[in-house]
Amino acid sequence: MRLEAPINWNIVGTVALLCAVSLTLFFVGRGRDRTRAEAVVTSASDSLPSDTYSDLDYFKEEAVQFEALLPLDKEIIVRLIDSVNHHIIYIEKDDMPSCYSYDLETLITSVLFAGEYGFYCGTKLLIPGKITDWKIVEGTIVFVAMNREPEAKYENATVVFSMDLHDHQLRYIDSGNRASFVGDNYISIVKAQLLSRNFFFGEDRYREFTVNYELSPQ
Repeated sequence: MRLEAPINWNIVGTVALLCAVSLTLFFVGRGRDRTRAEAVVTSASDSLPSDTYSDLDYFKEEAVQFEALLPLDKEIIVRLIDSVNHHIIYIEKDDMPSCYSYDLETLITSVLFAGEYGFYCGTKLLIPGKITDWKIVEGTIVFVAMNREPEAKYENATVVFSMDLHDHQLRYIDSGNRASFVGDNYISIVKAQLLSRNFFFGEDRYREFTVNYELSPQ
């Protein structure tokens, strides 16, 4: 008769414990690997450039930086930033003003008109002084300025002219002794008509009258 060897429970317990430890380390390791992989994916997605940033955003940022450095004697007229245009038009606020265009792409400044010696609107020579008012009407800037022409007959003579926003073409409107915008699309220019001259006391007699102009581009 064959006798069976007694079971060594100490060895069985040790083997079972080792197996349990191995399984625990295996699953913990897999969990750590999966967490690390997910962290890498998140980090990579966050580092990708945003698709919402466009050329327009870039030009708008450039415009803000340019305007922040603009001297106090300059005034912004308009910012043209779209799919075609990307420049800023601004003027000087002195008694012999000039007007400029700054291209946000090429970083080049162009002179649109110069006030020191005047400029031509067609065949009309204008010599404007300080620009006292302006308004944008349907793609055109209308300027009201003091008139420095030698033949200006009034103490506070005024000249009114316009400039196209896109091709920068200048157009003379009229002159008088004062002007003001009326509503959204008109300007009123007060003019004076000589009635008589007083050669003894030097006080001529004038009659004032008003001319209204529609400002729609021609």
